[in-house]
Amino acid sequence: MNPVDPPDLPLWQTIRHLYPLWRAQRRLVLIGLVCALAFTGLSLTIPVLVQRTIDDAIDGPDRSLLVPYLVAILVVAAIRFGVNFTRRYATARIGIAIEAGLRSMLYEAYLRYPRAFYDRHATGEVISRATNDIYPVRYFMGWGSSRRSRA
Repeated sequence: MNPVDPPDLPLWQTIRHLYPLWRAQRRLVLIGLVCALAFTGLSLTIPVLVQRTIDDAIDGPDRSLLVPYLVAILVVAAIRFGVNFTRRYATARIGIAIEAGLRSMLYEAYLRYPRAFYDRHATGEVISRATNDIYPVRYFMGWGSSRRSRA
């Protein structure tokens, strides 16, 4: 290892540094998780309503139930849209806030590096590398905090 380059941190030290950034967003994380659970529940409700519509209103004896079932499906779909929008907004805000915190920490660290570090590494390359490396962390910390699994 070069004495000028900073050391690579082990996994637990990296987590220890990232956790406070994530924890500061705990309100949005909670909103995202609650919305993800609600979105899943609403997504499961729509096929049940469609099944009841077919069984009770289309194949069943009482065709007057068709309109209430269709209205119920539309209402659940509208609520599902609002919940999904809120979830995506919350998780995007988490990622943006964590990215801003990481950039701030990174640039403060760059100011503490010795001048010899910048003699060995082009400044533009260092900043470009840092920007490209922070981007996946933003999506992992933001979207991964309340991402629902896709079937």
